[in-house]
Amino acid sequence: MHGARNAVEKPVGRDEWQAEPVVLVSSFLMRRADRQRELLDAADWDLLILDEAHHARRRGAGSTQEKGPNALLGLMGSCRRNAASLLLLTATPMQVHPVELVGI
Repeated sequence: MHGARNAVEKPVGRDEWQAEPVVLVSSFLMRRADRQRELLDAADWDLLILDEAHHARRRGAGSTQEKGPNALLGLMGSCRRNAASLLLLTATPMQVHPVELVGI
């Protein structure tokens, strides 16, 4: 990183990540049942960013087989109480039913 004086990355133990000012973690890791409680019990955040947000979906949206949020969308809905702001990012063209664009 241009101008960086310290290491940009550093290994952080499972019990230490909540103390870091910035944490980058995959949605696949945080969707694991054994990690979700850590995420939900963590202190509040200023900003939570979800990349590839198109994976957070409602199963069967817009059909008679509506089954509610998938694991990632459910997790984001639960995390919203811990985050002052939530930024959802995707570069994937819309491939969802329009009802899925209604808030978490």
